[in-house]
Amino acid sequence: GATTSGFGGSLSPTILASGENGAFPHSELTDRKIRDGDFVISDLTFRYQGYCSDATRTFAVGRVSGEMKRNYAAVLEAQEYGARLAKAGKVCSEIHEGVVSRLKRHSLEKYFVHGTGHGVGIQVHEAPSLGRESKTRLARGDVITVEPGVYFPGKYGIRIEDTLLVARQSRPLNRYQKELVTV
Repeated sequence: GATTSGFGGSLSPTILASGENGAFPHSELTDRKIRDGDFVISDLTFRYQGYCSDATRTFAVGRVSGEMKRNYAAVLEAQEYGARLAKAGKVCSEIHEGVVSRLKRHSLEKYFVHGTGHGVGIQVHEAPSLGRESKTRLARGDVITVEPGVYFPGKYGIRIEDTLLVARQSRPLNRYQKELVTV
């Protein structure tokens, strides 16, 4: 069963936010009904054999606008670029600035209101922080997230997050599809 295999269950409240509630990075569950044309952000954290994971995906419900699809593609581009930058020896702030530079190409940097990621281990949020001020260098074997997001007040949000094992060529520890899924 789940208990005997070391699965510890969810660590923190799941973030499941649709429509305008997705414009808050740590939105709480509400009774808002999911509607056609919404983006839905799903941020899940789990523990397995004492260690944590963290992954976020954004899904489209029905028909979403062309602007929403373009913004999703821009966040995906930034997330994948940040993941490629996240290598042993890299300074965390350089990863963050790289992600911001990709968002700037699409005039989205002002909608990116948090750091690029964080360490993951026994706790879901640990050092290092992948933010503007962090001078920490990543080390081989670190486990981090890369999770850019953009948030449009009163409209919607988009976030894509992977947990990565840092190496010369870091690799994701989760294998969830990142291309936009429409449900």
